Amino acid sequence: MGTITISLALSAKRLAGRKVLVKNMTAVETLGSTTCICSDKTGTLTQNKMTVMHLWYNGKKYEGANKEIRGPKYKYEYDEQDPGLIELHTSCILSSDSSFIYPANHNPSETPYFHLKTTGDASEAGLLKFWQPIKKLEEIRS
Repeated sequence: MGTITISLALSAKRLAGRKVLVKNMTAVETLGSTTCICSDKTGTLTQNKMTVMHLWYNGKKYEGANKEIRGPKYKYEYDEQDPGLIELHTSCILSSDSSFIYPANHNPSETPYFHLKTTGDASEAGLLKFWQPIKKLEEIRS
């Protein structure tokens, strides 16, 4: 048993040297017997910047192309006048406390909404930045 404890302690020290936090020795033991590690890359590759990729309403999936990024000439799969999209839009905005953080002298033509910072988590920020060019969140929340 002593040999295992020493091995685990040395492994913990080596991991700590690589800035890995080891809270207990059983974690090191478990790590030692691991053959496959699966992890979520959210935040690592995306820099914690979430975007809407697809919309689901009326029993159908639509591409979530952002109007501020794609511009007016892009052929969008979704229809802004569709009651299903309007209901989805309203529920996303009303169920979120997130909002934009406007810099002093904010001018939307100079600082697009897509580049503004927001309060709340990354998922809510992605939703706000998708919906804002369709209908301003202030109009829905008022």
